[in-house]
Amino acid sequence: MFFYITPNAILIHTISLQVFYELCRIILSCIYRKEGNTAKADSVREKAMAMADSHYKLMILTDMWNEKKAEGKHMEASELAERMTALRDTLAKLERTDNIREKQVTADMAASISEETTKHNNTLNIVIALAIIISIAMATISPRQYKKKENAQNALAKAAKAIKELAQKYTALAAVLKSMETETQKSNAAAEELKKAYAELGRQLTQEKSKHQKELLKATEQHIAALKECTYMFHHVFMENGSIVAWSSNEIARFLGYWRSINSEDYEMIMQKYTKLTEWNLIILILRYRNKTNNEICTIMGMNEHTLAQALYRLKKKER
Repeated sequence: MFFYITPNAILIHTISLQVFYELCRIILSCIYRKEGNTAKADSVREKAMAMADSHYKLMILTDMWNEKKAEGKHMEASELAERMTALRDTLAKLERTDNIREKQVTADMAASISEETTKHNNTLNIVIALAIIISIAMATISPRQYKKKENAQNALAKAAKAIKELAQKYTALAAVLKSMETETQKSNAAAEELKKAYAELGRQLTQEKSKHQKELLKATEQHIAALKECTYMFHHVFMENGSIVAWSSNEIARFLGYWRSINSEDYEMIMQKYTKLTEWNLIILILRYRNKTNNEICTIMGMNEHTLAQALYRLKKKER
């Protein structure tokens, strides 16, 4: 059972159009392989791989490797196996690089915070030790060393002032440490917010990926319908020599569009060689390009040999 769609029903955009052309080339390569033209089939499939991403390219290489192995072409199968191995290694290296980069960023942040905390803890220990030493030194000074009571009181006052200044410096240092602790807490909070933002971004990316997959699935369903029609038309004309007399003008236009999208180089060559070609002129040239005999062309297009001879004569005049 085959499905028909109108041109307006096909959604064409950059990504889906690329996928459509890749699938068209895969179908055409299968047709060439059934006809026994393996070189042409491999050439078409190489063009499909040139536009595919790494995962899709690996899938195509696997299919080609299975075919070559089944055909007993072990040398070509070995070359394809080497390409598959290199492609798998490339994908694995990309994944390992991303994991290492993420772990390195986390380790750098933890090392920086640990270094700052150790530095300020050492400073605090030094200040506390100095305060204890000064207090002990001032307490061991005997008042009897002073001849006058006033001198002893002055010395005690100076010691008290020094201790007070030291206490003020310690208070200032404590304030600095508290500020650093606050900054550390802010950094931790920022890290937590960053983690939440990363999780939210991952959720949004998942939703966007799901949405994109649905859109791509919708476009793919339409492309599959178009591919079914393309496969039917190519098989009907090229394989069965079936008549196209009953086809509508839209079906003729779609048939030419499918052929042009897959054989762009041949189409450009024809348009450079001829001028003012009609759709029927183009179909005759396509059939002759596929090495169809005059009887087969007459059968496909529903005309007699005399009419075909006149059409070929008019085509001769349209050559540049």
